Amino acid sequence: MSSSTTTQLADSIVTALNGKFNLGATRVRLPQIKKSDLSTLSVYVVPRGRTTEILSRDENHKTHKIEIGVMRLVTDINSTANDSIDKQVEDITDYLLGSDIGEYTCLEAISVLADESIFAKEHLAENVYTSVIITSWE
Repeated sequence: MSSSTTTQLADSIVTALNGKFNLGATRVRLPQIKKSDLSTLSVYVVPRGRTTEILSRDENHKTHKIEIGVMRLVTDINSTANDSIDKQVEDITDYLLGSDIGEYTCLEAISVLADESIFAKEHLAENVYTSVIITSWE
Protein backbone atom coordinates (compact mmCIF):
# COMPACT_ATOMS: atom_id res chain seq x y z
CA MET A 1 0.00 0.00 0.00
CA SER A 2 1.47 3.34 -0.99
CA SER A 3 1.52 6.53 1.06
CA SER A 4 -0.66 9.57 0.40
CA THR A 5 0.77 12.39 -1.66
CA THR A 6 0.89 14.57 1.47
CA THR A 7 2.88 11.93 3.36
CA GLN A 8 5.27 11.49 0.42
CA LEU A 9 5.77 15.26 0.34
CA ALA A 10 6.50 15.28 4.10
CA ASP A 11 9.11 12.55 3.56
CA SER A 12 10.69 14.63 0.78
CA ILE A 13 10.78 17.68 3.09
CA VAL A 14 12.58 15.59 5.73
CA THR A 15 15.18 14.58 3.14
CA ALA A 16 15.61 18.20 1.97
CA LEU A 17 15.95 19.60 5.51
CA ASN A 18 18.43 16.92 6.56
CA GLY A 19 20.46 17.53 3.40
CA LYS A 20 20.55 21.31 3.84
CA PHE A 21 20.80 21.67 7.63
CA ASN A 22 21.83 18.21 8.92
CA LEU A 23 19.01 18.34 11.49
CA GLY A 24 18.08 14.71 11.93
CA ALA A 25 14.48 15.64 11.09
CA THR A 26 11.87 12.89 11.38
CA ARG A 27 8.42 12.49 9.84
CA VAL A 28 5.71 11.64 12.36
CA ARG A 29 1.92 11.47 12.14
CA LEU A 30 1.26 12.91 15.57
CA PRO A 31 4.10 14.15 17.74
CA GLN A 32 4.35 12.13 20.96
CA ILE A 33 7.49 13.58 22.38
CA LYS A 34 9.24 12.83 25.66
CA LYS A 35 11.22 15.60 27.35
CA SER A 36 14.16 13.21 27.56
CA ASP A 37 14.29 13.20 23.73
CA LEU A 38 14.72 16.98 23.59
CA SER A 39 18.20 17.51 25.03
CA THR A 40 19.30 18.43 21.50
CA LEU A 41 17.39 20.30 18.82
CA SER A 42 14.63 18.04 17.49
CA VAL A 43 12.73 18.58 14.24
CA TYR A 44 9.47 16.80 13.46
CA VAL A 45 7.71 16.99 10.09
CA VAL A 46 3.98 16.30 10.22
CA PRO A 47 1.67 15.84 7.22
CA ARG A 48 -1.21 17.99 8.49
CA GLY A 49 -3.66 17.50 5.63
CA ARG A 50 -4.76 18.75 2.25
CA THR A 51 -7.57 20.72 0.69
CA THR A 52 -9.01 20.00 -2.72
CA GLU A 53 -10.71 22.61 -4.86
CA ILE A 54 -12.73 21.68 -7.92
CA LEU A 55 -11.60 23.75 -10.90
CA SER A 56 -13.73 22.01 -13.52
CA ARG A 57 -15.42 18.66 -14.06
CA ASP A 58 -12.09 17.14 -15.01
CA GLU A 59 -9.64 19.12 -12.90
CA ASN A 60 -8.95 19.50 -9.17
CA HIS A 61 -6.41 21.66 -7.36
CA LYS A 62 -4.80 20.36 -4.15
CA THR A 63 -2.97 22.27 -1.45
CA HIS A 64 -0.92 20.22 1.02
CA LYS A 65 -0.35 21.41 4.60
CA ILE A 66 2.83 20.32 6.36
CA GLU A 67 3.89 21.43 9.85
CA ILE A 68 7.50 21.39 11.00
CA GLY A 69 7.99 21.41 14.77
CA VAL A 70 11.33 22.60 16.13
CA MET A 71 11.81 21.72 19.79
CA ARG A 72 14.48 21.76 22.46
CA LEU A 73 14.57 21.49 26.22
CA VAL A 74 15.96 24.75 27.61
CA THR A 75 16.80 25.99 31.10
CA ASP A 76 14.89 29.28 30.74
CA ILE A 77 12.27 29.75 28.03
CA ASN A 78 12.85 33.52 28.11
CA SER A 79 16.64 33.41 27.88
CA THR A 80 18.45 35.15 25.04
CA ALA A 81 20.38 31.87 24.69
CA ASN A 82 17.34 30.65 22.74
CA ASP A 83 17.99 33.21 20.01
CA SER A 84 20.06 30.63 18.12
CA ILE A 85 16.99 28.36 17.96
CA ASP A 86 14.92 31.29 16.67
CA LYS A 87 17.57 31.85 14.00
CA GLN A 88 17.48 28.17 12.99
CA VAL A 89 13.68 28.38 12.65
CA GLU A 90 14.04 31.52 10.55
CA ASP A 91 16.64 29.83 8.32
CA ILE A 92 14.39 26.79 7.81
CA THR A 93 11.39 29.03 7.03
CA ASP A 94 13.41 31.09 4.53
CA TYR A 95 14.75 27.93 2.89
CA LEU A 96 11.31 26.35 2.49
CA LEU A 97 9.46 29.43 1.22
CA GLY A 98 9.51 29.28 -2.57
CA SER A 99 11.37 25.95 -2.56
CA ASP A 100 10.48 23.30 -5.08
CA ILE A 101 10.43 19.81 -3.64
CA GLY A 102 9.44 17.29 -6.24
CA GLU A 103 6.58 18.77 -8.22
CA TYR A 104 5.45 21.00 -5.34
CA THR A 105 6.35 24.57 -4.40
CA CYS A 106 6.09 26.05 -0.92
CA LEU A 107 3.80 29.06 -1.32
CA GLU A 108 3.44 29.93 2.36
CA ALA A 109 5.60 29.37 5.43
CA ILE A 110 4.60 30.85 8.77
CA SER A 111 6.56 30.26 11.96
CA VAL A 112 4.78 30.55 15.29
CA LEU A 113 5.62 29.75 18.88
CA ALA A 114 3.41 26.77 19.80
CA ASP A 115 0.26 28.50 18.60
CA GLU A 116 -2.62 27.18 16.51
CA SER A 117 -0.87 23.91 15.86
CA ILE A 118 -0.92 20.28 16.82
CA PHE A 119 2.12 20.79 19.06
CA ALA A 120 1.30 21.16 22.76
CA LYS A 121 1.13 24.67 24.22
CA GLU A 122 1.95 23.30 27.66
CA HIS A 123 5.53 22.71 26.47
CA LEU A 124 6.24 26.38 27.10
CA ALA A 125 5.47 25.90 30.80
CA GLU A 126 7.82 22.89 30.88
CA ASN A 127 10.80 24.83 29.43
CA VAL A 128 10.49 23.13 26.08
CA TYR A 129 11.13 25.65 23.34
CA THR A 130 8.59 24.87 20.63
CA SER A 131 8.30 26.66 17.34
CA VAL A 132 6.13 25.47 14.49
CA ILE A 133 6.52 26.27 10.82
CA ILE A 134 3.19 25.89 9.05
CA THR A 135 3.64 25.41 5.30
CA SER A 136 1.36 25.21 2.26
CA TRP A 137 2.47 23.38 -0.87
CA GLU A 138 0.94 23.37 -4.32
